[in-house]
Amino acid sequence: MDMIFDELKYAEKLISGGFTKFLSADINILAKYFRSLGRNESEIQSEIFKLCEDHISGFNQIMYEERINKIIRSSTKSSLRRPKPVPITKSEIEKIRELKNYRYEKIIFTLLVLAKYYKITSTSDKVSSDKYFINLNFNSIFRLAHTSQKKDENIAHILYTGGYIIDTNKKDTYMIVFTDVTDESDPVIVVDDMEDIIKFYQPYCSVCGTTISKNSNRQQMCDECWKEKRAIQNRENFNRWYDKHKKND
Repeated sequence: MDMIFDELKYAEKLISGGFTKFLSADINILAKYFRSLGRNESEIQSEIFKLCEDHISGFNQIMYEERINKIIRSSTKSSLRRPKPVPITKSEIEKIRELKNYRYEKIIFTLLVLAKYYKITSTSDKVSSDKYFINLNFNSIFRLAHTSQKKDENIAHILYTGGYIIDTNKKDTYMIVFTDVTDESDPVIVVDDMEDIIKFYQPYCSVCGTTISKNSNRQQMCDECWKEKRAIQNRENFNRWYDKHKKND
């Protein structure tokens, strides 16, 4: 199931275009949408049943009425989720870069952004923890991070042993442990497009940290640092050559 970051926009799309295959989620969001417009419970039921009749072939209200009403009642626990920018702090970026593996870094960056986003945009009345949690399987994370897991590789375990996440007792739910809501330092990255998270975590020079445009997977440095490294290597090579020949004189 695709993640829905803007429930207002999604509800408007459902009304104009019909349901997706995720009926329960659609009904829940539509109920919250109609409630935000000031509809009462009876009106919400009528609106949703009409949409079902319009967009679901062979829809039988008697067959689905109990299930739909249960979803509508459950929808009162929260309001529509609307997008908000997600700040990522300097200390968080520094900790992510300690992985020294750009592919792993993209994955934990994506996890952190999502976990922060869902806490920042939470519409629940429940008292929440000061920790960040993410409930999502890793295949979805890989897609968002524009990468994949290699054969015989366990990225979740790598992030666990590195002190980035811990597994919880709930399936596909992880707690981010290297940061929490107490970090209120100024952000160095602000993610304001949840549909393309990873564009905010660009490749960087392993020496000076400057953002780079990678021409190959092997490129690790910016042009200036690479030139400096080459110059040092050339001097060292010359000195070795000079010392060798001086001894032979």
